[in-house]
Amino acid sequence: MARLGGDEFGLILPQCSPFDAADIAERLRRSLELFSFAWDDRCFAVTASIGVTCITDRDTTLEDAMRRADAACYRAKEKGRNRVQVDGVRPDVVLIAARPREAARA
Repeated sequence: MARLGGDEFGLILPQCSPFDAADIAERLRRSLELFSFAWDDRCFAVTASIGVTCITDRDTTLEDAMRRADAACYRAKEKGRNRVQVDGVRPDVVLIAARPREAARA
């Protein structure tokens, strides 16, 4: 896993099927969702919108893969955030949806 910039991170899963990649992303999202922190008398939840893409063609460039994963991430955000969206799935379908969790206020 590497920080790509801002609030974006990348994870490379070699020889991983789309189903397994989505499962790993969902487990990561759920782990993050369990974390919260307090700051300035307020409690904040941590959530993640995750875009997944699979590189199946040797001619796929890193830039293309990143663009597709980024587009999938934005589709997850458009569908309500705190979700996993897999590239190649119809834009109106979220493959794995989670119940959104709002940050608690002190």
